[in-house]
Amino acid sequence: ASPAKTVGMSLQDVSCEFEQHLGAGSSPPDASKRWRMPCDADSDGEELVLCSDCQLPIGELFYDSAACDGRSQAPLLHAECKAQLVLREFVEKEEAARQSDQRLKQRRHMDYGIGWQPNLIPRNADQLTYLGSKAKGNGMCCLVLGEDGSMDVVPTLEPAANVVLEYL
Repeated sequence: ASPAKTVGMSLQDVSCEFEQHLGAGSSPPDASKRWRMPCDADSDGEELVLCSDCQLPIGELFYDSAACDGRSQAPLLHAECKAQLVLREFVEKEEAARQSDQRLKQRRHMDYGIGWQPNLIPRNADQLTYLGSKAKGNGMCCLVLGEDGSMDVVPTLEPAANVVLEYL
């Protein structure tokens, strides 16, 4: 049964179609290979077909998940159970795609050296040694204009005044 056809089918229609599918009048198939719907009995002893997802009785309208997604186990589902099944499958596919994209992104970051690394932060220590400056301390320094017009590098505690000497 196609998904569109199955939506409006009753249990009687499914039973008829099922018997046609098995080949009415031919020898019965091996019991281990027979398709079986999960069933239960109500208080009157009437047999009820159960939803393969929530295990509650199926009403007049249902979905045949075997026809929809190729499953061979108890295929009858409520509309809400089918919607939840489709949503779960969609979320699983999206998560797998997200993880695949993340692995690709990490591989490209490694291949091309993309991303933040602590060793790439410019430090003033090497430049201070090169300039022969007396400024030490925490590595933050600023430029000071002397009265005679000369520039000097001096330590500072003010981050806004900090100069990265490597950029000069």
